[in-house]
Amino acid sequence: TTISGTEVKSDAEGKYSFPGLAEGTYNFRAMGPDWYYTAYKNDVAVTADVTGVDFTLEAKSFQIAITVWDKASLAKVRGAHVQVWTQDETPVLVGEGDTSSSGTIPNINLKGQLGTYTVKATAAGYADFVNDAYKPTSYGTNRYSIMMEKAYTVSGVVKNEEGLPVAGAEVYVNKKGSDDRYTRVPDLFDETAEDGSWSFQLGAGDYQFQIMADGYLSSFSTYATVSDADVTGVETVLSWTTTRVSGTFYDADSFAKIKEGHIEFWTQGENPVKVAEADGNLSGAYSGITLKGVTGTYDVVSSAPGYATLR
Repeated sequence: TTISGTEVKSDAEGKYSFPGLAEGTYNFRAMGPDWYYTAYKNDVAVTADVTGVDFTLEAKSFQIAITVWDKASLAKVRGAHVQVWTQDETPVLVGEGDTSSSGTIPNINLKGQLGTYTVKATAAGYADFVNDAYKPTSYGTNRYSIMMEKAYTVSGVVKNEEGLPVAGAEVYVNKKGSDDRYTRVPDLFDETAEDGSWSFQLGAGDYQFQIMADGYLSSFSTYATVSDADVTGVETVLSWTTTRVSGTFYDADSFAKIKEGHIEFWTQGENPVKVAEADGNLSGAYSGITLKGVTGTYDVVSSAPGYATLR
């Protein structure tokens, strides 16, 4: 018989208590969230205070039965490697397996909440597959099909406005969807080599490449269409970020403006390079200094007729 008012919730440490129970023999039942099995403690005699009536809740299990298909031919893909990841702040790999000769993984066993998972699949000759919105529907066996696309090499190079390669640029891939919008393809990223080159293995579709590098404006203007062959020679030209400098020459003692001053900006290091210079006008002002690329520290040299050079 259930006694009215004798239901309590455990605290943050999992502890619980029933104060004021009359003497007798009781059955206790512990129920967690719906992804746990209910646990029981029966025939607990209460003649005084009783401690140590502990429960261990077992998480419910479920399975994902996976079949991997070639999207074009609908042939099953053998030897594909499939992983299932949580979507926590730090994702955890909770299950993985390789497809058999029949293109299947009978069961990837999981326990716990029926939440949203990320499923990844890789196979030789195919573009990587990622679904970051997979939701098992029931405890027991959930059947899931993965459609993989043949992979083609898409490669290109990143240069600056002088035609020199840009090394260390970050290249991300956006794919065009049925709504004609480009969205980021998860986990696809490359960094350009010393010669500015990059490459991806991609399935058929329309792609946009987002390219970013220190000292340059980000580019969203590189596109490629993949059908049934490799795509090479995709070139991107990055424009430098610019910083403009202007100012006025003053006499340090009188604060009068100095006519015909001259200012130079030099890089620092073993082999300094003059990157910009300008002359002051009759009112002592100068402008037209444009510094390109990564913001840094410069040596500034100022001079004017009748004055000591200032560094």
